[in-house]
Amino acid sequence: MAPIRFEENIETSREQKRVAANTKKSARIYCDGVFDMFHYGHARVFEQVKKKFPKGVLIVGVCNKKTTHENKGKTLMTSEERYESVRHCRWVDEVVKDAPWILDEGFIKKHRIDIVAHDPEPYKTPTAEDVYACVKQTGRFFPTKRTKNISTTKLITRILKDYDGFLLRSLKRGVTGKELRISFAKEKGLLFRLSIERLKTNMKKREERVLEKLGELKDNVKEKIHLWEEKSQEIIQSFISLFGV
Repeated sequence: MAPIRFEENIETSREQKRVAANTKKSARIYCDGVFDMFHYGHARVFEQVKKKFPKGVLIVGVCNKKTTHENKGKTLMTSEERYESVRHCRWVDEVVKDAPWILDEGFIKKHRIDIVAHDPEPYKTPTAEDVYACVKQTGRFFPTKRTKNISTTKLITRILKDYDGFLLRSLKRGVTGKELRISFAKEKGLLFRLSIERLKTNMKKREERVLEKLGELKDNVKEKIHLWEEKSQEIIQSFISLFGV
């Protein structure tokens, strides 16, 4: 069970058309994955399948924590969190918990699966050249398309690229260094940086207030000068009228 990807703005492929044409309208279509940090790339695969088979039933298999850790690596979300994330997607009709890493005919028959939809790239394991070989060889595979620039790995990379920034974000919200598993020195260093940032922010606000007051004072002086100019003209006109100058 491989990471799902979806490419935008690509026309329906010949293989997709062939599979769709040879599949009954009420087909049961199966997608599987880990779906860690569920994102719109995952949802758009489900959307693509449902729009191609509008009367079909979309079944999504989600691998549990143990299976994923053994075959792919650690997840950020628990099994239940990932099940619930998928279940709440509008395109999904059924969720299969504890999905197998490698599909077999027994699983397909048990869930009455007609078509399996997934990225077409072969997904190798130590024991299989492609975990989807059994459905590809029998014409029961619907190739999905990729979403550019979005994946769980890329989301994690964004966080790691600004690791200290996200640590600061958490400390600001009351998360302790112990909870973040950082050293005492690291925590104090980040808190010092946070204090400096707050000081800079306060100084910036004070500077803005001073400039605002200066602006108000400047406007007030201009207004007084303008009033004095108007008044002086009145005095001059009165003087001229009185003495006939």
